[in-house]
Amino acid sequence: MKNRNGFTLIECILVLSIFTIVLSVVMDLYLTGYRMYRSIEYQVETEENIRVALNRISETIRRTDQVSKKVKISENQLKIDNHTSYELKNGILREWIDSGVNQLAHNISIFEPSLEDGLLTVRIGGMGYRDNPPFVMEQTFYIGGE
Repeated sequence: MKNRNGFTLIECILVLSIFTIVLSVVMDLYLTGYRMYRSIEYQVETEENIRVALNRISETIRRTDQVSKKVKISENQLKIDNHTSYELKNGILREWIDSGVNQLAHNISIFEPSLEDGLLTVRIGGMGYRDNPPFVMEQTFYIGGE
């Protein structure tokens, strides 16, 4: 009788095949989870950027005297008094204060201020991640008027 201390070629191929299948399933699960994580992280960051921008605009409006006479709107631009304005350029919402500039929000696709009957409505939308729809938030401020 021969003493058999090794594995046959068939056994080695079978073990490697099973290992490859298990590794493929594990990698697929990992990549799916990572893509989901990145998508949610992007969405949360965009929502946070939009909320920060709307809060900053709200603060500026609250701190401006006679705001109804000092608000001017043009395409993708909101001007509050002669010192502060907000403008969307290249996906970045910027705040101009006198000669300085702050980048309030990134990944922004929509910035639509509108003024009607003493109500200032600011609509801001973030770019969607891959196939996800964009996140849009709108806030209305009563600024008075005639």
